[in-house]
Amino acid sequence: MRELKFRAWDKVKKKMLFDADPFAIHVSGSNEPLLAETHRNEDCIFEQYTGLKDKNGKEIYDGDIVRYSHKLLWNTPAVSSTTVVEWWSGEEEYYPCCTTSGFALPYSEDGYEVIGNIHENPELIGKEQ
Repeated sequence: MRELKFRAWDKVKKKMLFDADPFAIHVSGSNEPLLAETHRNEDCIFEQYTGLKDKNGKEIYDGDIVRYSHKLLWNTPAVSSTTVVEWWSGEEEYYPCCTTSGFALPYSEDGYEVIGNIHENPELIGKEQ
């Protein structure tokens, strides 16, 4: 069973908070410490750990932008692309899940590399090399 971990993007302070507990934060209007700071649910976007690490050992979270390599045809050189890691319910036309945890990641020839996240690095989405 994979470890359940969360991080939170603080929309007000524009910074990432790690080891966040979305269940410890009370309803809107009340304050509760989160990583020694005060936050409200509507001020944070919680993102779950996928249970996977990239090829450098960095944990991959929902909302991360990953670089990966793949072949367009079986006998062609691999190309590098980027994608956003997203929760996959099976209802949308995302990539099929490559994890039992339900996060959508495309097939990669040599693993994934976290290069940013959608909050701090939106310009990296969809970049190909």
